[in-house]
Amino acid sequence: MLLVRVAAALDAAKVPYALVGGYAVALHGVVRGTVDIDLVLNFRLSHFEGADAALRSIGLTPRLPVTASEIFRFREEYVANRNLTAWSFVNAADPSEIVDVILTHDLAGLKT
Repeated sequence: MLLVRVAAALDAAKVPYALVGGYAVALHGVVRGTVDIDLVLNFRLSHFEGADAALRSIGLTPRLPVTASEIFRFREEYVANRNLTAWSFVNAADPSEIVDVILTHDLAGLKT
């Protein structure tokens, strides 16, 4: 299952994250059809780089030809001027495997 692979890869890379969106709702017992996994990270370059490496290690690649450093440095510009709210990763061998890193929310600002 993709969610288990994503969690294991991020945990191994020591990247703090929160599961949000449809999968998070489903884990609380609400039925919601969703394919992608939505994550929120801390806004730290090391966490973006770690997430990039972790997701690549399980066969996912970014949809856009940008690096973790570029996403981190230009995040505000991408959100404000390009309407890029998520950094999306996909498995080319299985396009139903999608992970979106949400760029509009910082894990440090989320209450648990």
